[in-house]
Amino acid sequence: MIYLIALLLAFIVALLLLQALIHLLRRFHITEQPRADRWHRSPTPKFGGIGIFVATFIAFLGAYFLIRSSAHEFPMTLLLVMILIFVFGFVDDLKPLTPIGKLITQIIVASAAVYFGYTTNFFSPRLGDTFLARFMNSAVSLFWLVAMTNAMNLLDNMDGLAGGISLIVCLFMGYFFWDAGDTVLVLFCASLCGALLGFLFLNFPPAKIFMGDSGSQFLGFTLALLAIARRPQASNVFAILGVPTLLFTLPLADTLFVTITRWLRGESPFKGGKDHTSHRLIAFGLSERQALWILYSIAIVGGITAVVVEALNYTLSLILLPLILIFLLIFTTYLGGVKITDAVDNNLESKIKKVIIRFFVSRSLFDVLVDGLLIAFSLYIAVLLGMPFSSDWQLDFFIQMLPLAFISGYLSFFLMKIYRDLWRHLNVEHIYRYFQAAILAAGFFGVLGVLLGTYPMTLNVGILYGVMLFLGLIVTRFSFRALDTIANRSHNKRAQGILVYVSEDTLPFLVPYLMNQSHGDLQIIGLITDQETRIGKRVYDLQIVGLVSELRELTQKYHAQGIILDEAKVKLPEVRKQLDSITDLQCWVKIVHFELKDYRPYSKLENEDVPSLQKEN
Repeated sequence: MIYLIALLLAFIVALLLLQALIHLLRRFHITEQPRADRWHRSPTPKFGGIGIFVATFIAFLGAYFLIRSSAHEFPMTLLLVMILIFVFGFVDDLKPLTPIGKLITQIIVASAAVYFGYTTNFFSPRLGDTFLARFMNSAVSLFWLVAMTNAMNLLDNMDGLAGGISLIVCLFMGYFFWDAGDTVLVLFCASLCGALLGFLFLNFPPAKIFMGDSGSQFLGFTLALLAIARRPQASNVFAILGVPTLLFTLPLADTLFVTITRWLRGESPFKGGKDHTSHRLIAFGLSERQALWILYSIAIVGGITAVVVEALNYTLSLILLPLILIFLLIFTTYLGGVKITDAVDNNLESKIKKVIIRFFVSRSLFDVLVDGLLIAFSLYIAVLLGMPFSSDWQLDFFIQMLPLAFISGYLSFFLMKIYRDLWRHLNVEHIYRYFQAAILAAGFFGVLGVLLGTYPMTLNVGILYGVMLFLGLIVTRFSFRALDTIANRSHNKRAQGILVYVSEDTLPFLVPYLMNQSHGDLQIIGLITDQETRIGKRVYDLQIVGLVSELRELTQKYHAQGIILDEAKVKLPEVRKQLDSITDLQCWVKIVHFELKDYRPYSKLENEDVPSLQKEN
């Protein structure tokens, strides 16, 4: 009940305070003006962080003094560093600091938190209570606090995004503290959740107020600090280091993605821009709210995975994490190909930088990285299903056989020329090659197992390994096609509907061209035929909707805005008659004309143009 009271109190205080701030700031014209590197379209107040901070502290302090006892120690130092980061963020809102100045203030506050003892204990069980362990714990904690503060600051690039992600992370943090019996920190999380709900009520698109740096830095630092203050019940590496990382999956992925892509374009990662994950989802074809729900879902999946990793055993952790990494690699790489900026990199003159870019950004390297995770995941599932022994024995066997899996997998992929394919342009014929690669990998794995004396244990595992590898190749390789389909459907909602009537010779290349090259401007409603027996059939997943003699009726029935036909068809008298019958329907008609022309040097064309101009004069 006290948690619910804290949440409701924070929500009410935040809502009232933010409404008053909006009225006051608009009255005095203290607003954030629309800019080319920002997403909002009208002047909007930006001091929403004040409402989040004040509401959180009022609710927490009020609820704490209702339950205070000797068993509940007041977190003075925790609140002190939170106040400090808020003050620095507020100063930045009043008078923007330089990137270096902002970084220095974050390091100061993070150092204060480390001084007060808020550090991870990741290295202590491994190195003992030594100077090296304490130094490494402090260094990792300092980096974590500064990195997450900046990550949330960068994530504040769209209405409702930073606030919504912070709310999701805070809810999961509250669950972890509740599970550990830490009443005080559960109370603080409840207060922060209430304040964030009040803020989101006014920040969800279209936003009436922004949080500003006073809000984004306060939230990023506070949530990162709570992740360090948490003491995991499990002792494995994923529970200590992986759970906080999973909770911050989206801020981390977005920061890394923006930093790399801007570095490749020769731009500063600290400046504002419309090249974040959220903006690329809009360019992908989603609405602003749809993009938000997609990003919220990713954050929720990361939080649920963190709970599972904390609650269950180390063995299951090795299944979940490769899947998440594969998904993030594919998702961010696909979005990286979405055109979002016209910026041209003029700073790639350094040969060293060019070599680095070619090595790290080439699609082949991306394929190899994804396949490494896929091979490890396939082998692990094969070991779990094919060897009903204890988890410790399974894990030992997995580690022992993993090098053989890498050898067999990569060798078979290379021999079957898997890496020569572009994922966006795959077809059904590639499935057979993936099947051959999986069989070859399973065969190599079995042979190596026999040579090393692990037969017959390797036999069952090898078969399952091949099956999982084949399924994994299908899912990963055709992921771009699936995402393209989703993108096309999103674009088609606002595209012009057209009917297409072409000859048998033109059909095989014209229809795929229209489907792939229209860039969302055209949507093929259906195909038209001159043979009645073909009506209702499908070509390239497009339905043949009717005869050319019914052109007027079809145009009216499907509300077609345009008709495309090739030159061979337009010469037919019946077709010209039908086209003349739809001139009053405000439906445009375009004719496809194919012609091969000889290449002529541009210099010759210029020389030929001079006499013709002189003759005209």
